[in-house]
Amino acid sequence: MSRTAVFVFPSAAGHVNPSLPLCKELVTLGWRVEYLGVAPFKSAIENTGATFHDRDHICAELGISDVTAMFYKTLEEYDDPGAKMWALNFGSIAAEKLL
Repeated sequence: MSRTAVFVFPSAAGHVNPSLPLCKELVTLGWRVEYLGVAPFKSAIENTGATFHDRDHICAELGISDVTAMFYKTLEEYDDPGAKMWALNFGSIAAEKLL
């Protein structure tokens, strides 16, 4: 039976880079690893053996031309001073909807 891991993180080196050794180890152990990310991390992700999926291309296919702008617009419209505190959770929720 094939095991699959899916990695979805905010598009920042501090989130992506620490996941790469785990990603590589899972591939070595025979896992299928899918990684939703942004173009600057494509090479590093693919070097682990994982399959890279470009977040911006997927979003464009779904009619979201600028994910970052959508994210910031949502924060503005939410009108909550604490919104920036939960902003990363919003990114996770949005990623879940894309999957």
